[in-house]
This record gives sequence, structure tokens and C-alpha cells, in this order.
Amino acid sequence: MTKAQTRNLKERLMRWAPVLIILVAFLITGFILLRKYVIPSGSSSAVASLASCKDTNTLTCYKEYLTGKVQRDGPLAAINEIKSVAKSDPYAGAQCHELTHIIGHEGFEKYGSISTAYSKGEGYCWSGYYHGVTEEAIGKMGAQKVKEIANDICADLAATKKYSFDHFNCVHGLGHGFMAVDSFNLFNALKTCDLLHDNWERESCYGGVFMENVMVAVRGDGTSMYLKPDQPLYPCTEVETTYKQQCYLMQTSYALKQNGYNFAETFRLCRDMQDSDFSMTCYHSIGRDASGASSSNIAKTKASCEQAPSAEALEECVVGALKDFVSYYHSDKQALEFCAAFAEPLQGRCKEQVDAYYRTF
Repeated sequence: MTKAQTRNLKERLMRWAPVLIILVAFLITGFILLRKYVIPSGSSSAVASLASCKDTNTLTCYKEYLTGKVQRDGPLAAINEIKSVAKSDPYAGAQCHELTHIIGHEGFEKYGSISTAYSKGEGYCWSGYYHGVTEEAIGKMGAQKVKEIANDICADLAATKKYSFDHFNCVHGLGHGFMAVDSFNLFNALKTCDLLHDNWERESCYGGVFMENVMVAVRGDGTSMYLKPDQPLYPCTEVETTYKQQCYLMQTSYALKQNGYNFAETFRLCRDMQDSDFSMTCYHSIGRDASGASSSNIAKTKASCEQAPSAEALEECVVGALKDFVSYYHSDKQALEFCAAFAEPLQGRCKEQVDAYYRTF
């Protein structure tokens, strides 16, 4: 690679790395919802073990047990029990992100501090625990308080782990929380993100807002005033330019959901959209979705990306997909196998980016 290509690669990795790691959590698990759980804080569990919840196919049993487990033994012990049970319990495996959200809610209840609660858990199952911690913290503050202290909420993590994955999880979670405290008014929530002084934090927060907006579609009657089936790229088409990058990074997930995962049609949306400066972002996002929709199946992901309308669009799709592979498996092995499915020179460029992206972990 030339020095210019290497510099460009590093810039792209810095821009996309934390967002893609988070997004896979929701795409692969079918747009898992961030929500307040119904088990009251401080309640004791009458459920003997997490394994006893197997075959109930309802979160109620799991919620009750995990809440008590966190109270007794702490968040990490609860997370480790999910890891163990998920091996033989398909429901726990499929819902591990939502279950770790429950642990995160109770973790914040137990420690009362985001940074302290973060230190007591881990990122198993796409950082669900961290998301739950941040969401619980914001929910307790209320809209006015959140806006007054927006820059303080993640300050401890910024001071000790600036631009780390923990820092990202916190600030990205603010975007989700701002949507909730602003009554899911997307434009208001974006303006609340603008209260953050750091540009990287603002971008991370925008991503949380747009992800939350897409997830609104699976709540209640499935509608949202900021999602339009006949305009699948809305609200990206209407938001200010400042917000478009993060919006288009998420919106293909909604477009694919609306058109029955017709990748060729979604590629055309990206190619023909008026915001042509963001077509590459759109193609990149499709790659993430191609991997997510197939649970990182090499043949299926490759087939989806190969519906791209140009070599440039194909390469961007492949880059988005390979990052999703690495994020999903927390390994470069499967991503390199994915790269090997393509001919040169794309295969070589794919492997270079796998190597560079994996190092960010």
C-alpha cells in the first residue's frame, strides 16, 4: 500500500470502528429493543437458577433471576451464568443481548455510577451490559437534568479511557437515552447531542439517536413519525448535513426491512439518492447488513454484496461486511475466509483491511 492509501485506511477505520461494533448487536439479534424492564429494582428472585428458565420462552423468568443474581453476586457473575446457560439454551443464546441489558440496569442500581458499573461487567454479547447501564442512568435523570449535565455523564470514562470502546458505549448510549427523554423526538434528540463539546462524542451520540429511531419501528404498531415506508431513506434525506453520515450508516437496515431484504433494490437507493456524497456510506452500511442478515455466512454475504452496481460499491460493501465479521466473532479468522472468497485485487484489499481493523480490538 502507498503512504496515502495507508493514511486513508487508518482514517476510515477510526471513523467506522466503534459504530460497526455496536450496530451488529442490533442487526444480528433482529433490532433488539432498549427498554426499561418491568422487574422492580431491589426485588428478590424466587427462581432457583437461570437454567430452570429454559423452555419458558419468555423473558419474565430470566429477568427475575438475573435481577436477584446481580444483587447477590454482582454483574459479572450474572453475565458468566448467561454465557454458560446459552450453550444449551437456544432462547438465552438468541436473547443474550437483551438479557445483558437487564444486568446493566441492575448494575447501575447497585453501584449508582456509570464508570463503576462499567468496571464490574464486560462486553459479552455485543456490549448489552454497558448499554443497559447507560440507559438506566439516563432514565433516572430526566430530560432537563440530562441536558444540564450532558457533558458530565461520560466524563469519568473520557478522562480515564478517552475514545476507548467503553467511552464509545457510554456516549452512543446517550443518543438512545436522549431519544427516550425527549419523547422520541429525533430532531430534539440530535440537538441534545449537540450539547456535547467533543466532536467524536457528538458523532457517537448521533449514531445512538438514529439507531433508536430505527428500533422504534418494531415497537407497538410499528410506526414512527420519523420513518416512512414510501421514503426508506428518510429522515436522512431531511436532516442537516452534520447528521447525515451517522444517519446513512444506519438507515439501510430500515430500507432492507421494508423491501424484504432486496439488496439489489437497496444498492440502487444508495446509488440514486440525492445525497450522492454519502453513497459510499450507504454501500458500506449495506455490507454490514449483508453480514448481519446472514449471521455472517460467507456465501450469503458475498452473494448480497455482489449485487452492487459497480466495483466501487462492491468494495465498500465488502469492507462493511468484513468489519461485521470481525465484530461478530471477535476474531479475524472468519473475515479472512470471507476475503478469500473474492478474486484479486479485491481479495488483497479485503485482507489488508481485516488486518488493520482487527488490530483496533
